[in-house]
Amino acid sequence: MARILVLEDDEEVRNVLRVALEADGHSVIEASDGNQIEASVDKHRPDIVVTDILMEGRDGFEAIPALRRRFPALPILAVSGGGGTLDTNDILGTATTLGADATLTKPFRIATLVGAIAYLLRKGGGAGATPAVGT
Repeated sequence: MARILVLEDDEEVRNVLRVALEADGHSVIEASDGNQIEASVDKHRPDIVVTDILMEGRDGFEAIPALRRRFPALPILAVSGGGGTLDTNDILGTATTLGADATLTKPFRIATLVGAIAYLLRKGGGAGATPAVGT
């Protein structure tokens, strides 16, 4: 199946995503912050990136445009559950503007995540491939 890079600062969430995606037949590479993202893509050449938005250090708002500049055809799926006073729809809308191909609102069903990944892999990457996928 696909090589998926999961960028998520919450170790528990990252582990759940890894287990679920591996159960679906994918190979998963993990990164805990945006500082690791470009080196991870260079090293592992994933087929798709799933990135959280709000993280300590370099967040998804910084990582997405950096990925888009260096790897314009790489599909990017942004996920967020919002944070504090920030509206999740605003966060994910900004992620799309910055170059995410699709978005998911946390919490989401694993089947929805798997479906969004399958769709993006079929569709191909690049900014603006598809709007929000849903929950």
